[in-house]
Amino acid sequence: DDKKKRRKISKAKKESRPQHATYIGKMQKKIHGNSLSISRNALVTLDGMVEHMIGKIVTVGASATKYHGSTTFNTKAALAAGTITIPGRLRQRALDTSKEVLQKLKGN
Repeated sequence: DDKKKRRKISKAKKESRPQHATYIGKMQKKIHGNSLSISRNALVTLDGMVEHMIGKIVTVGASATKYHGSTTFNTKAALAAGTITIPGRLRQRALDTSKEVLQKLKGN
């Protein structure tokens, strides 16, 4: 009876954050199949890079939002932040994909 009455003390959980490496690994396998693999260390590195880029885009977007006197981080601020933050050819691909997604959302 005493055992049933005792409550388990739960251990403090680590703060969880999104793992982009899982998505990257799945997409790599979808595109290249088993012909090309990616190491765990490379996935961890890519995960850190993605986290850094997201943080930078959000920071720049927040600054753009404040600059325009708005209190809402909207799609215009997100696109402006992406334009400023993302370099080179990756920028154009990211912006094209973003615009496609926005068109689909507006269509539904």
